[in-house]
Amino acid sequence: MPVLFASFVNGRFLVGTTKARPCLDRPDETIDGFPEFEVAAENIKDPIARQKLRALAKRIVASHNTANRIIGFEVHGHADVDLRVPAGPQRTQTELDVSGDRGANARELLLQLIKEEGGRPIIAGIEQNSSSLGVGSKCRKVIPARTEAEMKRNRRVEIFLREFRNTPVVPKPDPKPDPKPPETGTHWSIQVQSGSITAASSPVGELLGFARTSLDVVIVDLDRKQKAKFVAVANGLTISGNVLPSALPAGSTIAKITQGAVQTFSTRQGTTLASFDGDLTMGQNPTVGASVLSAGGKFVMFFDALAAVTNPKPVEVEGGNDPFTVPGFSLGISPGSGSLKMQGAPSPAP
Repeated sequence: MPVLFASFVNGRFLVGTTKARPCLDRPDETIDGFPEFEVAAENIKDPIARQKLRALAKRIVASHNTANRIIGFEVHGHADVDLRVPAGPQRTQTELDVSGDRGANARELLLQLIKEEGGRPIIAGIEQNSSSLGVGSKCRKVIPARTEAEMKRNRRVEIFLREFRNTPVVPKPDPKPDPKPPETGTHWSIQVQSGSITAASSPVGELLGFARTSLDVVIVDLDRKQKAKFVAVANGLTISGNVLPSALPAGSTIAKITQGAVQTFSTRQGTTLASFDGDLTMGQNPTVGASVLSAGGKFVMFFDALAAVTNPKPVEVEGGNDPFTVPGFSLGISPGSGSLKMQGAPSPAP
């Protein structure tokens, strides 16, 4: 189960979450038995499938009467190998489409069951913090599947619940530095140019709400002397101080961010500016005892799009303060799913 933590570490209040890794993490529930090309879980001729989803919906609703609330979920859709299409890009795309539709359908069905089980007061927050994706046939349970029963084991959806815990988190020590010399194309800088934080949805509890962060950033390839502009967008769970973002209607501006300091970081060989374009997980670490927005806030970015070429550490980059920001506003935003999109083509950098 991916878990969102809120804790004090070295005098700072930190929030963070994990995302389920396809093929690696164990799901909280699995629904299999899909006929060929079927994407709707309610059409599986097995009453156990709907019973499993109903039990998950009850568990999610009941958790909101406890300290460890389930605030969302992920659904991964899976497919078997489509032998009707020759091996190649067309087969891969067909499998991705079918698995993606399975995941999306199961997400909508579970949200509906949560409403039916008494979850209407929390459904806006749950829906905001739920997602689905299709992984095609790369995570098959039976390889190769020769019978229809074996193929149905591969045609499935896996559900990972997201839980919020007020739990102390002990930071891990930094790994020892790599003794190898630096490789070309691994050194970078990133700078926030401007941005905003807006209210995204209704609150979850007294101190929790959702906010949408949108930042214009510039990433520079320090080795190749190139730079590119990107737009970073992500939604996350907020923990607020003197002013509650949850009290604001969706779309209201909570804060404006101006240009911040340059932050340098590194990745392994094989990364280019184009590699950053894609999935992003982003949040904001608050400051204890002072307004975060007096310094614009520190935004934590996990470049999910780089997973194919490298596994970099998260990067913390500062944003500048807008002088018209409401004073005394303290904000923390948990890392949430989003995207990093390149604007135009790379250009020379000094």
